[in-house]
Parts: sequence; structure tokens; C-alpha cells
Amino acid sequence: MPTVRLALAALALGAVLGGLGAGTARAQAPLYLVNDSTTVRSLRFRYVDSKTLQPAQLKQQIATKAPGFFESGWRRSLYRLLPLIGEPGVYPFDPITLQKDVVRLERYYRRNGFPRPAVDYLVRLDTTDNDVAVLFVVAEGPPLLIDSLTFAGPGGTPAFEQLDPALQAEWRAFRDRIALQQGERLTDFRLVQLQDQALGWLLEHGYAFADVSAEARVDSVALEADVRIKMTAGPRARYGQIVVEGVESVSERVVLRELPFAPGEPFRQSELTEGQRQVFSLNLFQLAAVDVADSLSSRDAGLVGVRALVRETDPRVITGFAGYSSAGGLTATAQWTHRNFFGDARSFTASLVGQSGLGAVEQDPEIAYEARLSLRQPYLFNRDLSAAVEPFARYQDDVVERSTQYGVSANLLYSRGALQTLTLSPAFSTRTVGSDSVSLVDPSTLLPGSAFSITRTQLRLTGALGRVDDALNPRRGFILRPAATVTSPLLSDVEYGALSLTATGFLPFGRRAGLIGRVTGGYLLPLGSTDAAAPFDYLALRDALYFAGGTSDVRGWPSNLLGPKFIDFVAVDTTVTFEEFASDPGVDDPVTEYYRRRYSVRYRPVGGEAKVSASVQVNVPLPLGPQWGASAFVDAGRVFDPAGGLYALFEQNAPAQFPDLPFLVDWLRSDDPAFRVGAGAGVQYLTTVGYVTLALGYKLNPSAFDLRDPVEVFRAADIEDLDPGPPDLARAPAHWTKRLQVHLSIGQRF
Repeated sequence: MPTVRLALAALALGAVLGGLGAGTARAQAPLYLVNDSTTVRSLRFRYVDSKTLQPAQLKQQIATKAPGFFESGWRRSLYRLLPLIGEPGVYPFDPITLQKDVVRLERYYRRNGFPRPAVDYLVRLDTTDNDVAVLFVVAEGPPLLIDSLTFAGPGGTPAFEQLDPALQAEWRAFRDRIALQQGERLTDFRLVQLQDQALGWLLEHGYAFADVSAEARVDSVALEADVRIKMTAGPRARYGQIVVEGVESVSERVVLRELPFAPGEPFRQSELTEGQRQVFSLNLFQLAAVDVADSLSSRDAGLVGVRALVRETDPRVITGFAGYSSAGGLTATAQWTHRNFFGDARSFTASLVGQSGLGAVEQDPEIAYEARLSLRQPYLFNRDLSAAVEPFARYQDDVVERSTQYGVSANLLYSRGALQTLTLSPAFSTRTVGSDSVSLVDPSTLLPGSAFSITRTQLRLTGALGRVDDALNPRRGFILRPAATVTSPLLSDVEYGALSLTATGFLPFGRRAGLIGRVTGGYLLPLGSTDAAAPFDYLALRDALYFAGGTSDVRGWPSNLLGPKFIDFVAVDTTVTFEEFASDPGVDDPVTEYYRRRYSVRYRPVGGEAKVSASVQVNVPLPLGPQWGASAFVDAGRVFDPAGGLYALFEQNAPAQFPDLPFLVDWLRSDDPAFRVGAGAGVQYLTTVGYVTLALGYKLNPSAFDLRDPVEVFRAADIEDLDPGPPDLARAPAHWTKRLQVHLSIGQRF
């Protein structure tokens, strides 16, 4: 061992002189000059042989700490300038603590299957800044490997002899799967894990009174270990008495019906966990624990007593949420819930949702207000089945339409977990749309009155299937969300069917970094006599058609404006004449200025009957504090108008006073409806209401109209023949700034 120490010290000295001292004027000073004010400047690890345990793991085991890459310089400057940057830490140096760290590291290596580690250190002091650079030099040594793995019963008999003959095939499969771990490094944690795996198998197969221990016989010369798992299975058990403790206003029956087992049934450990989840999901308890009660159990009789311990919470709760998105501006939600409405764990909720449009970045903010009542029955003939009835009213004013909607929906939910659900939702609604909000066609020639109503009865089936590490903030796994909708021929002004699927995948790398991918596809099929290119049917289908673009979709484009679009124009000042601008020497382009003053001109999305979109985003931490993160993303999408009928609708029903409008329609139709791709990056800050995200999207392959001001395109079409000659799109210049789109949201990370 002294020889190893000497070699480590020599290597450490060479590493410090060659690595830490390269390119610097800092001089080595004797360590007796270290005082109480000395701080740690840097902390590094150098490996002599192998590098099994990473520096990030080793740093967690020691008390000596060093500042991060940005903390010594950038962070101290930012801390003085920005209010959200955490204060830089102080990292004192203590020689005694450093020596204790050597012991900690060697013990850590032994626990992790390296019986002969050797750790040394070298410290370099800079008296100018009174700080030190610390280098740990690590020789891991050879690992301790598992040579054999056996399972034994009492007295050394084979373990399977204790088991029910019907379970022996399953046991052999489990044993052989565990035996594949021979040749692996044996750690303290691995030994306990092998013991827990064996005990878990027995508990899951009814052996509630099983006793399992693990021991390792180590050959210190060959560094091999023979691992023996000792098992005493005991009798197979059944559930005995089940008691509920802690209920006051809630009936015991409500708790018992959520448990997936009953007295007399075979015992399974996983059913206790599932029962606890089911009880807690009622939202009636701040504590719910379901576990074996030794005082109620009998080993001789093979009966396992179970205690369900709960602690009730206030059944009435008021919640609120405020947020922001660049498309909808300031948003707010308020909700009042009674979670035991007339008993039986029935819940009643009244909610208000408002999206004001205030502060929205988009030219046409998405304004919406909704009021909804909900009555939910959590147990409907089965613990996995629940039902709800929800009447609602909604007002909407956005780039698509201005409408008022009333209706009622019901939900029949089948749930086997947070991401194993199936929901059947019949709904009836009537939507009244203001004719003056629909300017893509001339409503006065198509629909009588100032508004028209759309009635719809539909049946929607949605599901969720996934497996993630954390349902609230997933970093690993996948989620599938299919949906299917069909309308009824009765009480429906339009008929259609629709299918959609969204697949999301999560892949972590590092402690806080990760990759997220999402693919979405949808298709709408008109049925019966419904024709999306007919004026009324198109207007009735607008909330069922597909659109793309926006903060939660393909970033780089404004909300809904990726894909087919039309130019919407409304005369706002009919008293303006062209001569007023033509005679003004201060106006460079009188034609454009005339259109800009006389009309409100903007792009309106056409929508489509099909859509495909995809997104990939990388999230990484920022060295500004644990709440800070950054992201880089690439999004792509396309909206399809399969037959081109939607453009024909606008061409055929254009207002007659604009004879050149068909030229504009031809231009828009000729815009290649290819897959549009956007890329960008953003900064995220985690608050109590979720992530605040500021992102900048960049259109990689925009269409010709994505880069042009709608007023200038409108002018170039010579709608009023102010500039004689054929329409000329060249008079509508492309603007590179329109490749950029700012996206701001609160409460949404991806």
C-alpha cells in the first residue's frame, strides 16, 4: 500500500504541474500558509487505472466543495445585475476535512464493489487569491465479481421445494433471470437488491410471511463472491380482516370498495399498493396508507390482516391559476370543488376559465371565456369506472370566429392508472356564430340575419396509454393519446368522423437534461351530405378542422397561421381617397399607404381536413440555479386541404365589388403546401405556477406569404386597380424579420 500511495502522489504532482498549472502564472506556495479564509477554487479527479465511478458521483460523497464553471466569474457578475440569479456560494477549505474525504471515498468504493481502492490528493495554494486547487487521484483497483448465485431453503434444501408445484415454473424463470447477473460487480446495494427481489417475488405470489436474507462469501485472493439467498417461504396466505381507521365524515364503505381485494382472496403485495393509490385518488384524504397489520394476521391460519389508515381533508377547496401565452395573453382559472357532495365521494365542481387576450403578441389574440359545472361519481359499478356530467357555456373570439356556445357533455371514464385510461364522451352543443366575424366569404349572400347557429351531437372516444417515470414531470418513457369522434345524423347540422393520435417520448441524459419528441396526426372525413367546401358546412366545421402554428404547436409561426391561409380585409375608413396620399410628398408608397389606412387587412387561416406535425426538444440546465433551464427545438408540420375545395369556396363566394380578388386566391393556392419547419431556442424558469418560458422560433422554409405583409400582398393584387397592370407579387417585398416569432408562456414547458 505505501508503494501505491507513493505512485499516486507522484502522479498527482505531475497532473497538477502539467494540467492545473498550464498556461498560468500562479505559483505554488507551501500549504502551511493555508488559513481560515482560504477557499476552494477547483476540484478535480484523476484516475490511475479504470474509471467506473464518475466524478459527479464521487463529489456527492465528500464534504469539500468547489464552485461550478460559471460561479467564479459569470455568476457573480449576473448576481449583481439580475434579481432571479441565486447568490454564489462560499467554498471554504479545511485540510482535516480533506483527509476525511479520502476515507469517505475509499469506503464508498468498497461499498460499490472495489475492495482495494487507493485514494490520494494534492493541493495547490495560490496566496494571491488565497484559494486552492484540489486534485484527488484514484486507483479503483480490481472489482469484486459474483461467481455464483444460489437460492436455498431451511437447512440448505433447494428453495423451490417450499413452493406450490403450480408456481415452480414461474420460480425457475425468475431464478434463471436473476442468475444472469453472475459475473457482475457485487456492491452492498446489489446484495440488498437481490434479497429484495426474492422477497418481492414471494410476497407477490401469496407468501406473506416469507423471510429472506442474503449473504456473500468472498474469496479475497481471487476477488470472487458466492452469493446465497436464504428463503423461508412459509404458508401461502389469504386476506383476513380488513379495518379502516381515521374516517369521520366519509363512510368506511367508500374506502373498502376502492380496495382491489376482499377477505378470503389470495394475498398479493401489489394489490396493497394499488389499493392505496385508489383510495388516495378519491381526493378526500391528505393521508392514505394501506398495509399489512401484524396484530390482525395469523401465520398459523394463513390469514393476513390489512389496515387502511386515512386522514380526511377539508372536502371544500378553492383553487386558482394564472398564466400567459403569446397567443392568448393573460389567462386565469378559478375553481370551487366539494369532494364529498352528498356523500359517497361524489364531487361537484364549478369552474371559470378566462383567456383575456391582454398582452398577447399575436395580431389576433385568442380570447375565450368558459363556465362549466361538473358532477362526478367516482364508483360506477366498478372501482375502475367513473362518470361525470358537465353543462357548459363558452364565448370565443379569435382568428377563426366569434361565437357563443352552450351544451352538455358526459364522460364515462375507465381508468387503470394515470396513463391507462379510456373515456367515452357523448356531447350536445349549439354554437351561435356572428356573421360579421366571418369575413372569408360574403355571409350576407349566404346566411340570413346577423348570426347563424350550428347544432351538433357527437360521440368522442379518447384514451391515454403510457409508461413514464413521473406522471407530473416525466423524463423517461412514452405517452400515446388516441382519439376518435363521430357525429350523430340526428340533431347535427353537419356529419363527420375524425381520428387523431399524439405520441410523446421522453429520454433523459444527465441529471437534469433530457430529450422530448412528439408526433401528432389527424384526419377529418365529412359524412353524408356534408361538404367542407360548401359555405355553411365550412363555417360549421371550422372548430373541427385542423390548424397549425403557435406556442404549443409548430413554433416559428403565429397561432394557426402555418399552412393554407387567406387574406381577410375589412374597410375601416371609406372616406380616405388615393389622392390624399398621392399628393403627399412625404409618402414613399402612396398605394400601400392608401390600402393600409382604408382597410384592416390580415391573414386568416383556412384550415384543413388533415394534419401531421412533429417536434423534438432538448432541455438542459443552466448554471444560474436549479430553477433555470434552456431548450433547443425543431418543429415541423403540414395542414392538408386534400381536394383544394376550401380555396375554391373563397374564390366562388368572394365579394363582387373586388373583381381582381380571384388573382389573390390563385396566388394563395399556388403557395406550395409543403411541410414547414421551424427551429429555435428558449429559456425556462421554474416558478410555483410552472415554467415561465421565453422562446424564439425561426422559420427555416417559410412560404412566400409567411414573409410578406398582408397589406402589401393585398395591394400587389390590384384589388381596386389603383395601379394599372397585371397583379405583381414582386411589389410585396419579403421581410426577413417575419422569419422570427416570439413565444412566451407560463405553466408550459413543451
